[in-house]
Amino acid sequence: MELSLQRLKNREAVALFFTVYIYIYRIDENRTVFKNLPSVRLLESLEFKLTGTEQISFYKDSEGKDIYFEGGVFERTVCVRR
Repeated sequence: MELSLQRLKNREAVALFFTVYIYIYRIDENRTVFKNLPSVRLLESLEFKLTGTEQISFYKDSEGKDIYFEGGVFERTVCVRR
């Protein structure tokens, strides 16, 4: 009886391994300026979560120095089948 119970547990472990192996988890990352509300709302509607902040520069001033904006780092985890 104990041997058949152990075999059942082994089969469950193998089945679980293959179930997990079939799925891949991918992290998508996106960055945007906080003042760009349509972009922030779009990311939130797509289930991205704010995970950090950073200074972002897209433009330079007349002296060639970077113009910085307060930006957000948004991420989401996506489960993809193999």
